[in-house]
Amino acid sequence: MASIVITETASAEIVDALVNTEKQHGPGQRKDCENLIREALNDLSMFPGLGTARPEIHADARTFPIARRGHHARHILIYRIAHDGTVEIARCVHDAMKLELMSDWQR
Repeated sequence: MASIVITETASAEIVDALVNTEKQHGPGQRKDCENLIREALNDLSMFPGLGTARPEIHADARTFPIARRGHHARHILIYRIAHDGTVEIARCVHDAMKLELMSDWQR
């Protein structure tokens, strides 16, 4: 099982996503979103290569949606697998964002 490291940027974006979800859809949806994020992080810790390679973002970048079958969500984790196997979560963004335009990839 790989270790997960979440950058400050990604952590702040996760909090923002949860706050916005609660404002727009209520506390129940926020809890669902929290669970989806937790499940996505668990999946990546067990199978780091599950995400899609995204070289247009960064040579090492991968993306992984937090949505699960039967549970709609529109946020995507952007991450890389470090040389030691650690999964580094760089961002948590809405799927409407043009990922190829991101210029603030954290290394």
